[in-house]
Amino acid sequence: MRELPSGLGQLASLTRLTASHMRLKQLPLDVGGLVSLAHLDVSHNSLHHLSPTLSCLTALSHFEASDNKLHQSAAVPEELASLTALRVSTTAAGTARSACWWVHTRMLCVRCRLQHLLLAAGQHRT
Repeated sequence: MRELPSGLGQLASLTRLTASHMRLKQLPLDVGGLVSLAHLDVSHNSLHHLSPTLSCLTALSHFEASDNKLHQSAAVPEELASLTALRVSTTAAGTARSACWWVHTRMLCVRCRLQHLLLAAGQHRT
């Protein structure tokens, strides 16, 4: 299987999705309809970019996208404030570059989490 089934986004109550080792090149746009998704594993595929609709997955707490062909520009959306576990790496050339990209992505998630906590406490400043 090289693609996720059509209509997947209609499963709004789905909380866990494992789509690893499927040779996926992209995630379908309707993945954004999985608003209850807490765990997403798309590791060991051929993803070059992360779907912009991932920003709709505000309940996502665990995201695994290691061993893909992600470009450095593929950032985890800032809207994922519930994210507590992240594993993202790339198999592209340049291990040092990949490590820096992972740290940058992780820092974005930490920043999002802090902003979410500040908003909840009513202390967010723009």
